[in-house]
Amino acid sequence: MKLPFRKYFVLLRQYLAPYKVYFFTLFFLVLLDIAFTLINPQIIRYYLDTFDFVGAGGLTTAAAQRRLLEAALLYIALAIVQQIFFITAVYITQILAWGSTNQLRMDLTAHCVNLDMTFHNKYTPGKIIERIDGDVTTLSNFFSQFSMLIVTNLLLIIGILFILLLEDWRIGLTFTIFCLTTLLILYKIWNYASPYWKKVRQSSADLMGYVEEALTGKEDAIANGATPYIMKRFHDYSKAEYDITLKAVLVSRMIHISVMGIVALGTTMVFITGIPLYEGGVITLGTVFLINQYVAALIDPMIRLVRESQQLTRADASIDRVNELFSIQTQIKDRGESDIANDKPLTLKFDSLSFSYSKTDPTVENIDFQLAPGKKLGLIGRTGSGKTTISRLLFRLYNPTNGGIYFNDTNIKDLPLSGLRNNIAYVTQQVEIFQASVRENITLFNQDLPDAKILHVIEALEFTDWFEKLKRA
Repeated sequence: MKLPFRKYFVLLRQYLAPYKVYFFTLFFLVLLDIAFTLINPQIIRYYLDTFDFVGAGGLTTAAAQRRLLEAALLYIALAIVQQIFFITAVYITQILAWGSTNQLRMDLTAHCVNLDMTFHNKYTPGKIIERIDGDVTTLSNFFSQFSMLIVTNLLLIIGILFILLLEDWRIGLTFTIFCLTTLLILYKIWNYASPYWKKVRQSSADLMGYVEEALTGKEDAIANGATPYIMKRFHDYSKAEYDITLKAVLVSRMIHISVMGIVALGTTMVFITGIPLYEGGVITLGTVFLINQYVAALIDPMIRLVRESQQLTRADASIDRVNELFSIQTQIKDRGESDIANDKPLTLKFDSLSFSYSKTDPTVENIDFQLAPGKKLGLIGRTGSGKTTISRLLFRLYNPTNGGIYFNDTNIKDLPLSGLRNNIAYVTQQVEIFQASVRENITLFNQDLPDAKILHVIEALEFTDWFEKLKRA
């Protein structure tokens, strides 16, 4: 399997850079945890071998008790310190996970909001929410622990194997083969599992997109008796997500089952290799227990590597989907250098304008008219005839397929988007009330409008009494 480490590194470097102090602190704590994991079995061996030594008459009872007490106290002290380090590491992990992914959410949201309507027609709000929040949430563990756990778990495995080799080359060689076999199995399954999790993320986005679409049009659907059809579609999307998620989970469990089978074999091999060596006087009873403890300690990093491999397949799918969104560029280019002259009346001209939402059927075609300053023009037509489309083209929410729109003989493509849109008033067909202040709802979050102008609008619309009640509340 060829792992695209470059895309992982680019994402990690970009969003973990502000938290590098936390990252390296966590890395240091994890290294200390590895050291404790390697030291603790040595203390237990010393404890057991001291008992054997007493039985052989090599130590007095008082001296043995003193040594056993020292070993026990040291073991307890290290265990307490290790737990303190663990709690600290968990705290730092949460800072890394939430801090980095929240920044990614903001960047991805800002990017999607600034894309043109071609993108928003393709991706419903529900699907966008799932893509942004769902995929980024999947990446939280990737940001906070993935690279670090991969490195530290490998270091722990190498450290354990090295100590086992020092104890006895036969035991060390046996468990080196055991680890290499496990990693080979992981290598084979990694590439097989990744496509399934990509499909899971996509099916989840499709379901959320449909739910948002159904809720938006629920009144029309109920009025026209379309509820059974909506529920059938919901069932179809839910079943599709269930089926692909079930397959993805089963494939991921294959990794865990494979490793646990090899671990069971490895534990058996401890007794196969350790007991004959002990009976032959090659190793002590404490060394047998030491080997058993190291094998048990070897299981945990192997399982964590398996878990991280599963996270990697999910993170790989999410990274691809996040990068896919970032790669989408708006078709509305803000390259305008001309300014709208506010000191003279504006003439609006549509010149042979045509536009199509698809590549086949034109929505509006060969629109020609000119609107002089101070004149009014009403557009009348059936639903779907292109009235709203013309207003969207005027705002440059879309670019025309052919022809152009002109203000005082200047093509709107040559005007800055902010200058163009600041000179046009637009009342939408659907009114949205945001969970924000009155000012933000009236101005649509435009901070440049003075309070006096907003109060003038409220008074002109005869909403003064309503506004005063809000102030009193």
